[in-house]
Amino acid sequence: MNKQTKISSQCAATVIESIPVITQFFRVEMRRHTESLPESLSVPQFRTLGFLYRYPGASLSQLAEYLEVTKATASNLTDRLVQKELITRTENPKSRRQINLKLTQAGEYHLEQIKTLISTKISTILDDLPQEQLQCVIDGLTVLSNAFARVID
Repeated sequence: MNKQTKISSQCAATVIESIPVITQFFRVEMRRHTESLPESLSVPQFRTLGFLYRYPGASLSQLAEYLEVTKATASNLTDRLVQKELITRTENPKSRRQINLKLTQAGEYHLEQIKTLISTKISTILDDLPQEQLQCVIDGLTVLSNAFARVID
């Protein structure tokens, strides 16, 4: 194994170890802030809002694939978000069997509220890190995000 491959393997192992910790942090924070938000959401519902923010008009099938759930589960989840008036479901005019999903203004507002609350908490946690380490985190996450974006797009 050459030096580059060894470092890539170490980086991959660190990413795999870090993601569950970060995901758990998001779950805990979302539960903690349910009372201070206009609508309480589960993590899958929050992920749905985020996905539809990035991909307005996505199909139910695309959402199910993203969430790694069945179409029936995604449909139930979106039904609850429609009832809360956070998303809309419309038939695709080109294919009646396809459902398109979009955030409502209330959905966008709610997503921003959650992101602001969690961002504030993350910022508080990171305040104790030296500026050089913070810049390393920014640089590393940017590189990682760009590398994965090239693979999934």
